[in-house]
This record gives sequence, structure tokens and C-alpha cells, in this order.
Amino acid sequence: MSSVASIALLVLAVELIVLVFAAFIGLVVASVGVVESTALVRRALRRGARGAKEVERKVDRLAKTRVLEPLVKVERATVWARTFLRELRSRH
Repeated sequence: MSSVASIALLVLAVELIVLVFAAFIGLVVASVGVVESTALVRRALRRGARGAKEVERKVDRLAKTRVLEPLVKVERATVWARTFLRELRSRH
């Protein structure tokens, strides 16, 4: 082989090694990007979950104070009235 052919093969081998290292570095950078994006998504989901829990607490509190408590009062009054009328009817 001539020296020019040997140098050309050596240059091709070096280029191949550089290409493999570049691909490896690209894979590492892509892996880091995937990990970071996963962390960002998890953080956003946790923030959304906290917001949803807060809304759930507010809705539960409002349902208890504005719906259930008056409903319980009406139900108690209804039961009391029925019992009172039943007692009146049973005495006569």
C-alpha cells in the first residue's frame, strides 16, 4: 500500500472514532433531556394535584356548610313534626 492510501485509511478511522464519540455524546445529552423533562412533568403534575386537593377541600367545606347543614336542619324539623303529629294522633 502506498503511504497516501494508509493516510486516507487512518483519516477515515479517526473520523469514524469521532463520529462514534459524537453519537455517544448525543445519546447522553438526549438521556439527560428525557430525565429533565420527566422531572418537569412530575413537578407540574404534583402542582396540579395540590391545586385539585385545595379545590376539593373548598368544595367539601361549602357542601357541608351550605348544603348538608341546612338539609340536616330541615330533616330534623320534619322528623320532629312527624313525631309530634304521630303523638297527637295516638293520644286521641
